[in-house]
Amino acid sequence: MDKKWLQNRRQTTSTFILMNISLGIEQSITFASLFIYLKDVLHVSGNRLTTFYSAISGIYFLSQIISSLALTRIFDKYRRLKLTFFIVNNFTIAGNALYTLPYSPWCLLAGRLISGVAGCIKPIMVSELTRSFPKDELLPQISRFAFAFSVGFTLGPFVNFVFLKADFRFLGIPITYANGAGLLITFLFILMQILTVFFVTDLSREFDLKKSHKESQILEKERLLETQSLNEKEKIDLDLGNSGFDSKEELTLIEDTSDGQPCQPTLDLDNENHDDGSAPMLPSEPDKSIRNSLWTLFTSIDVVLIFIFSFFVFFELITYDSWTPMLCTEILHWGIVEINLIFLGNSIAVGIIYLACYFRPPAKEQFYTLAVYSFVAGVCLYAIFLYFSLGIKITWLNILFWFLYILFFAVMIVLERLFLVNTLIQMVPSEIQAFTEGIRSSFSRTGAAVGLFTAAFSFGILSYFCAVCMLVTMVLLALLIWRKKHFQNPKMINFYKIV
Repeated sequence: MDKKWLQNRRQTTSTFILMNISLGIEQSITFASLFIYLKDVLHVSGNRLTTFYSAISGIYFLSQIISSLALTRIFDKYRRLKLTFFIVNNFTIAGNALYTLPYSPWCLLAGRLISGVAGCIKPIMVSELTRSFPKDELLPQISRFAFAFSVGFTLGPFVNFVFLKADFRFLGIPITYANGAGLLITFLFILMQILTVFFVTDLSREFDLKKSHKESQILEKERLLETQSLNEKEKIDLDLGNSGFDSKEELTLIEDTSDGQPCQPTLDLDNENHDDGSAPMLPSEPDKSIRNSLWTLFTSIDVVLIFIFSFFVFFELITYDSWTPMLCTEILHWGIVEINLIFLGNSIAVGIIYLACYFRPPAKEQFYTLAVYSFVAGVCLYAIFLYFSLGIKITWLNILFWFLYILFFAVMIVLERLFLVNTLIQMVPSEIQAFTEGIRSSFSRTGAAVGLFTAAFSFGILSYFCAVCMLVTMVLLALLIWRKKHFQNPKMINFYKIV
């Protein structure tokens, strides 16, 4: 690693932080104003309102899932980080510009479809962090990375206040509270495009620290084996000299008294050194084609469990988020202030945990214990919603349970954003780093989409749904405990060629 590469790493990863803040703002700011945009600006009503609201929300997740699977695979092959940033920024700018046009709900649908392509950039950034930092520095870097998105997601609703009374035209386009968010995000990503030109470099294409470390380990093992072989050869030569044989060839003519057959040498000790004096060659690269990569990933119990955990954890988090305003308004009869305070509390608690992991990274045992507590927190969250479904009107007790809700919610997010990410990146080789994280992100986003579309229905059967989900969460906890050794000390999976 030279100073130039280290400087490029510092500049590029700083741009990652700004990019993640921008993505957090975009995701929260548009969802907060989408319903009002359709209802009050575009005057969509009835079944069309529900249909477009669901379709626009869903197509954004669908676009993120597809781009995460397709573009991460391409990135792993070519490692063109700067070009990828440039393309993603252009898609986001075009999508949000289209979202700003208040003429048809189809503009919003197309805009979210296009801007959803940016969903691939988070797995790509995680993969570049993995390839550019030593193993013991990864958790602080991923914590800082996740904290940036949390900051952006928290800032989103506050940014909406800027356009609260907006009523002006920009290039002939009427701008109000509803579509002002799209205009702001457009300019925000134009700024990100400028930063990309000056500060983003192809980090892992220049130097892949993770792969270099792996190759160093292989070479060290090769040297150790060579040393052992040479020592064995010297011992054989010494034994030959003491035995009176004239040459090693005579040794091969001696019959094994156990079966009467000539002994066959198992090591070619004379040919250990290469003719050209080069170092021992590394083992041949495993087949990492998409078919073989998928086969290897989905035949690994621990990798599959991480994918399943990602799906269910994000499903639960989105379900909690969706239930909160419905529960506050319909059962507790609280207002918008209380709802916003709960969401703000969630963001603050999550941010505190991220910062704690950045400045004081937990040890392996502590990190695994935190993951176990996360599943316990998931069970407790369902129990809290069961309590609220009873409609008890004891104010201090309700406030206490909301405080516990904020704490448990923050712990659960740490499971998905830190533990699962940090564990998975240690299990896969550098060559498929982005693709693997893209698959994991796709499972998370699929869980989010399912939670988003089923939240209204599940709220109608809250008691039964919570009981079933508590049981499922306890099963997942049992699986995590069963694989404790593998999650606490993750090992890189081996690739096997499909015949």
